[in-house]
This record gives sequence, C-alpha cells and structure tokens, in this order.
Amino acid sequence: MYLYSFDRFFGVDKVCLLGDTGKKKIKPGDLLVFGNQYFLAIGETLVFSEQYQHLETVKPELVYKEFMTKSTLDLFHWMVETYYTTYKSVVRLFITNAIEKLLEREGKLKAQGSKLKAVVQS
Repeated sequence: MYLYSFDRFFGVDKVCLLGDTGKKKIKPGDLLVFGNQYFLAIGETLVFSEQYQHLETVKPELVYKEFMTKSTLDLFHWMVETYYTTYKSVVRLFITNAIEKLLEREGKLKAQGSKLKAVVQS
C-alpha cells in the first residue's frame, strides 16, 4: 500500500510504500498514524511508482476510515499522471498539512451536531 505523508519527505515527494500491514486491512482513503506522523493511504498502484521509497515495517493505527473517497484518489492519480507533477503538489490543493487541526475541527463539528440533535428531539 502506498502512503502519502503530511509532514515527512521520502526523496522528492511525500509518498512511500508500506510493506506488511499486519492483520489490519488498510483501504485506499484511510487516514493512519505512526507515532505522531499522519499518513493517507492512496492505493496499491501509483503513477511513476519506481521513484518511491519503502517505509520500514511499522504498526499502523487507523485514525479515520474513508478520509478520502475513491473518486478523489483517482483524481489525485490522474492529475499526477497528466501534469507530470508530484503527489505533494496535488494533495495540498485539496487538504492542508495541518491534519491534526482538521481532525480537531471534525470532532468539534460532530459534537455540536449531536448537541443540536438532542435539543431538536426534546
């Protein structure tokens, strides 16, 4: 599985190949964390895959299932292939590298939504 890192470079891009994922089934679009670094699973095959490095075998922890849809990931791959660019250049057009702040905001929005439902139901 290829992963996009939000804060770590692997050569000229922020993409690496993850070896063994253990018993966990990681799907494209899932958001993972290794220690304090976030990674987005972007698929089994990539455009220009020969330029990406192998990540040491680490135990991934799933943070957010289906963080990106398949159609968004397909758009990433298409843009990299069509414009001969890097995934780093494409992904930053869609999401920020401050992924922790984005997840905090998502948590706050879910909490506000549940409070609103409770008020409406009563």
